[in-house]
Amino acid sequence: SPDTTCTVGPCRFTAHVGGGGFSDVFVATNCEVGSQEAIKVIDKERMPSLESVSDVWKEMKMLAKLDHPNIIGFYGAHHGPNHIFLRLEHAGSHNLCHKIVRKSGSKLLPVPLVQSYTMQLVDA
Repeated sequence: SPDTTCTVGPCRFTAHVGGGGFSDVFVATNCEVGSQEAIKVIDKERMPSLESVSDVWKEMKMLAKLDHPNIIGFYGAHHGPNHIFLRLEHAGSHNLCHKIVRKSGSKLLPVPLVQSYTMQLVDA
């Protein structure tokens, strides 16, 4: 995977956030506007098949069409010989699980809050 000195489009990688089976996520600074973005770096060599690469392109097309405050924004993609780079909105350092645990104190969430979260997901 790329190190934090890499650039993709106008973005310079600043920190590694995490990874999975065939991708890593980095925080990057968009040098043109000064904002932070998340860059998902997909290693094509770690993907199980060419069909998986096709699935990534389908996902990108779908993400490009979505516009909702509860869905991470998609800024574009760059294709290299060994990697696909997805430029995404940076959502900060917490995910939904952190938010739920922090709000609930690891107890069951109140039904109205669960209904609110569910409606936001369905609306998205």
